[in-house]
Amino acid sequence: YVLAGHNYRMTEMQAAIAIPQMRRLDEISARRRANAGRLSAGLADVAGLVLPTEPEGRTHVWHQYTVRVGPEAACDREELGARLAAAGVGSGIYYPRLMHDYACYAGHPQVVRDETPTAARVAGEVLSLPVHQFLSDGDVDAVAAAVREALA
Repeated sequence: YVLAGHNYRMTEMQAAIAIPQMRRLDEISARRRANAGRLSAGLADVAGLVLPTEPEGRTHVWHQYTVRVGPEAACDREELGARLAAAGVGSGIYYPRLMHDYACYAGHPQVVRDETPTAARVAGEVLSLPVHQFLSDGDVDAVAAAVREALA
């Protein structure tokens, strides 16, 4: 982040795209949920990998499927991402640092700087895997297989 700021206004073009998507929201969410379940089943026993969960009584939309690559894993997050890229599988690090570690928030009056060692550690472990609704079952299985191979 270079500059602190917010803009919650949707453009007309964004609305034109969003309105038809809203009609398909249940279908899209169901497919993402199925993909997340398939990923979790395929990765359940991978050492050092902490999988996301859906708390009982809650419904997750699975906008992201973010795993934690713990210290027991065969490689760290960066190496896993590189190995996945070499295998043709995309991944992303969406929140690489804590908010107060960005210069634009360093002195921000609404950002409290305090010691959060667990959050700092987790920020260095998270990696998001593909979960979107356009993945076929075979695609999801290929993602899981690539992760398993990279961490074998």
